[in-house]
Amino acid sequence: MTDATTSPRAVLERAHRTLAEHDVDGFADLFAADGVLEAPFTRPGAPRWVVGRETIRTEMRTRGEAAHAAGVRLLGFEYQAVHVTADPEVIVAEFREELAFGDQRRWLPFVQVLRVRGGEIVTFRDYVDNLGVAEATSGMPGLRAALMGPPSHEIENRSAAR
Repeated sequence: MTDATTSPRAVLERAHRTLAEHDVDGFADLFAADGVLEAPFTRPGAPRWVVGRETIRTEMRTRGEAAHAAGVRLLGFEYQAVHVTADPEVIVAEFREELAFGDQRRWLPFVQVLRVRGGEIVTFRDYVDNLGVAEATSGMPGLRAALMGPPSHEIENRSAAR
């Protein structure tokens, strides 16, 4: 049975609160033991699926440390819409996150789809504007290289050197 504290909306809000507070353990604790954190459109090299609460805890700690080292900070959330679906376990949230990249601030759009059962997250799908993140962090050259390989002039230069 779902009550006001275990509803998908309440769990979504707790998940966002723990992320805003940089509480990795609190975030991971919201997942079922076999819960799945999914990022279908993640950047190259990052895992698309992280399965299991403890693996999610480890992955989120790694991501948090990398963000901290890069000077990225989550400042807040602004919801555009939260959709209750015909499936009582599923909720869809459209929102923006305010992120600080060094001394720059950017609002980046997100969509998240959560399946919550018994107050625990079973699946958490995270759709983020990775191009916006790459642009804000000056990561476009790295993203381009990961997606497309080296620019054609580098290939030509390598061929000429042989």
